Amino acid sequence: MLVNQRIKQIRLYRRLEGRALASMAALSAGEISHIERNMRTPKTDTLQKIARALDVTTSFLLGEDEDTRLPLPQGLARQSAKVFLLHNEVSSEERACIQRIQVMD
Repeated sequence: MLVNQRIKQIRLYRRLEGRALASMAALSAGEISHIERNMRTPKTDTLQKIARALDVTTSFLLGEDEDTRLPLPQGLARQSAKVFLLHNEVSSEERACIQRIQVMD
């Protein structure tokens, strides 16, 4: 699946309008529309903004993460946990607990 398709798929799954995603990512609605319709390839910083807004990693959007092989709901749940761990200080016990939850169905 291409990055533009994955962005749209996640946006629709999260019930976001293009304008809402654009606002969350500090981009224009036109930019999101062009990316989703494969009329423009997102630059690295744009991809990072979109990933942050969708609560996933850029590697997930690019299809490089192992979570992309899972059904979307499970993949997004794992991504949310990964993003949380990347951006928050947690104890080793809390990290281990979150990582155990990540692998549950």
